[in-house]
Amino acid sequence: MSLFAHQKSTLTPRWYGKATKSFINRLQKYVLPRHGCRDFISYSPRPDVFGTRKSRELIRLLVMTLDPLEDRELLLKLLYISKDTHREAEKILYRNLGFGLDMEQHRALLNTLVQNPRLARLVCKYEFRIINRPKDFLAEDLLLFRASLPLMVNLQVFRFTSSHTQSFASTILGSINSQLHSLYWRGCDLDERYLREFLTHQISMTKLDIIWNDERAPPPRAVPYLRTLIGGTNTIKAFLPGRLISRVYWCSDSKDGSEKLMDAYHVLPAFKNVRTLSLDGHSLNVLISRLAPYLTSLEVLELKTRTGKDLPGDVHLLPKLRTLVLSKSDDCVFPAIRGSRQAVVNTILSQNHRIDRIDIAVWNPIQVRADWNNYYYRWTRQHPSYVILSAEDALLWKRC
Repeated sequence: MSLFAHQKSTLTPRWYGKATKSFINRLQKYVLPRHGCRDFISYSPRPDVFGTRKSRELIRLLVMTLDPLEDRELLLKLLYISKDTHREAEKILYRNLGFGLDMEQHRALLNTLVQNPRLARLVCKYEFRIINRPKDFLAEDLLLFRASLPLMVNLQVFRFTSSHTQSFASTILGSINSQLHSLYWRGCDLDERYLREFLTHQISMTKLDIIWNDERAPPPRAVPYLRTLIGGTNTIKAFLPGRLISRVYWCSDSKDGSEKLMDAYHVLPAFKNVRTLSLDGHSLNVLISRLAPYLTSLEVLELKTRTGKDLPGDVHLLPKLRTLVLSKSDDCVFPAIRGSRQAVVNTILSQNHRIDRIDIAVWNPIQVRADWNNYYYRWTRQHPSYVILSAEDALLWKRC
């Protein structure tokens, strides 16, 4: 039984006509022109818009364009129009699960997947985020995860965030039978014994975001195709060497975190493969100067200051740098550059002729827009005067 079946009671027959009309309108506006047709009837050999092979293909093409959040109402209506629309809408509704749910909703969802393995096979991403539950809440729900995760055979992305659970929560990783592309684990203690065993068998993973506390690095055969690494100093030390990682997001754990990494000389040569680097921590100008000789492939650099005093350091020494982003840490209440931003930009552009773009985060009590907590000034070599961007637009490169 579908998790969304209980919502059928809210749909009266009048909805069927409206949903069908909306569905056909979308077909005619977005999908049919790509097939050289003016309307749906000219494409379908029968007046009955559902049930033919061509109509099923059009249904699939349309539903693939729908967003599970923005188009949720339409997707729920499509569940009750025909078998074809039900099947395709279900694929979208169950593709990404868990976002924004409380614990009771997670329980209902996981129980549904256990009772309906067919639905579990549709899940590609599961996100669990609970930060306001008792410390032992996961003990009673652990069996649900262990029962449901093996059924999600097409799971590619797993995100787990909880500020109150115990380290035994990481035992659920052994229940994942699929080859993940991305793993995010934050908030609770992570038992490296289980993680080490789990990652050893993950050969398709390309993105890893964890806090690794074990002094021992995982075996070289673990996550051999990792390309994006996010974490603290110990995470960088454990996973960067021996892999062709091109994107690194490093959050220094403490004031001496950067020094710990600098002391691990075997790690530094691995930075030669990094093309995108984000540094969040203390003494960034010193850190980037120490790393500069190894950043021979770096194209995008973000420096996230915590004090508002850090300057870009020796970025002019980076031979392939094209984009420089001067941001703020989440706990920084100052602009990224306290002095003259224009003077800093002019100096950098004159020192390094390969840099095309410089973005600098700005904070001001008198906000440019009410819905922007902070924003960026962007300078380009072709246009010396800056433009104003939201943080979301300025950091689009992080989504690539």
